[in-house]
Amino acid sequence: MKSLFFKNFQIPYIECRYTTDSKLHYKPHLHNSLSIGMVIDGNTNFTLENNSYLLTPEFLAVINPNNVHCCNPVKNEARSYTMLYLDKQWCFNIQSTIFDNINEYIPINKVIIQDKNLINLYLNLINILFSNTINLEKEEAIENFAITLFTNYCNKNKINSIKKNEKKIKTVMEYMQENFNQNITIKELANIANLSPYHLIRTFHKTTGITPKNFLFNIRIEKVKKLLNTNKPISEIALETGFYDQSHLNRVFKQIVACTPYQYRKGIKN
Repeated sequence: MKSLFFKNFQIPYIECRYTTDSKLHYKPHLHNSLSIGMVIDGNTNFTLENNSYLLTPEFLAVINPNNVHCCNPVKNEARSYTMLYLDKQWCFNIQSTIFDNINEYIPINKVIIQDKNLINLYLNLINILFSNTINLEKEEAIENFAITLFTNYCNKNKINSIKKNEKKIKTVMEYMQENFNQNITIKELANIANLSPYHLIRTFHKTTGITPKNFLFNIRIEKVKKLLNTNKPISEIALETGFYDQSHLNRVFKQIVACTPYQYRKGIKN
C-alpha cells in the first residue's frame, strides 16, 4: 500500500489523498469537511449512515460534513482510491456566489453520482493537485469542480430546519470542537445541552450517527493531521491534541485514517 496526501498552506481549504493497493479497513468516522471519493481500481464497500453501496470506478461518492461513513475492501481485495476534502466554510462561500440569500452550507443531494462531465473534472483536479504546477492552476481547477458540483447537486429548497434537540446537539458539538484537547465528561456535555446524560447520548447518536466519544476522536484526528504538516514530534502532537501518549494516538489514527501518523506525514506531498 502507498498513500500520498496533498496539503498546501497557501490553499488551506483543500486536502487530497491518493492511496493505491490498500486492503486496510476503516471504522465508521466523520469529517467536518465535504468529502468526495472515487475508486480508481477495484471495488469498495461504502457505508453512509444506515445505507450501503458498492463503489466501482465509474462513480463519485459524496459525503456531506459530519455524516458518519466508512469504506472497506470487498472480500479483502486491494483497491486504489482518491479522496478530496473541501472545507465546509469555503464551500459555503462558493455556494453564496451561486445561490441568493443563503445563511448556511447547502448539503449535496446525492450520495452516488454517475456524471461523466463531473467525473472528468474530478480526475483532472486530482492530476493537477499532484502535479508540479502553480497554485493558481490548482485553485482554478478546485473552483471549477466545486461550482459544477454545487450548481447541479444542491437543492436550495430542501434545506431542513434544525429541530430543537438538534440545535442543542449542535451547541455541544461546537463546545467539543473548541475544547477538543480537554478531558470532557458526559455530565459536562449534558449540562451544556440541558439534557440528562442518557438523553444526551441517545440524541447525539441519533443526530450525528456517532457517539460523543467517537466525535471527539474525529475532531482530534483532524487537528493531528494539520500538525503533522509541521516539524513537531509526533509524541508532542499526541499530548497537545488530548491523547494519553503516542501509542494511544497511533491506535485511534489508524482506525480513522487507515495509516499511522508517521505514514501520513511521510506521504504528504506539498
